Amino acid sequence: MQILGPDEGALPALPDTPLLERLLFESPTILIAILIIGALIALFTAAKSTKRIPPAIAALVMLVLAVGIYFTAGKVTTDREVITEQAAILIAAIAESDEQAMRSTMAENVRLGHTDNASSVATRVPSLQGRDRIIAAVINQLGEQGSPGKLVGSHKVLETRAGMDNDNTGRTLIRVRVRGPEESYLSHSWWEVTWKRIEGQWLATRVEAIWIQG
Repeated sequence: MQILGPDEGALPALPDTPLLERLLFESPTILIAILIIGALIALFTAAKSTKRIPPAIAALVMLVLAVGIYFTAGKVTTDREVITEQAAILIAAIAESDEQAMRSTMAENVRLGHTDNASSVATRVPSLQGRDRIIAAVINQLGEQGSPGKLVGSHKVLETRAGMDNDNTGRTLIRVRVRGPEESYLSHSWWEVTWKRIEGQWLATRVEAIWIQG
């Protein structure tokens, strides 16, 4: 029985993120570190050189850029980061049978199902359309929120990958670990969620099982 999931090639491909966007806004640490190291080298060069002004100016420019990138990255949230956060909220809402949270993250015409190359266990996920039908199915299968008979004891999102198909559509691949009440079982799964920007809010329009342990 495979625990960690499907082969990498079996996961749906996501669009590449522009390198500059990733470095500036999502993972600025590497770029900031390079600028700081460059500034230190320039300062060291200035200390050893008879012409200190040019390397000192270069060091100052690099330090200013590093500080600017740090504060800019903290203020800018990319669409990829938004749908990654929404994915965590959606998974928690489903695992906890939280009707209000499910309504706030799903579009009215959302679809539930499985991907074309889903694993045999994943194909057992029912094909449903409509937020109300899906919420009712979740509560029916997993139990009502806070009830002692809930099927899910705890959950954890182990990995999330995100990509943007266009300005108003994105997808996330989510790896989830679920434990039963009192550690009665352990299960891993992969899901693909399609998101659309609807009236300024990112909502799930498709929730599809890729792989479920079994």
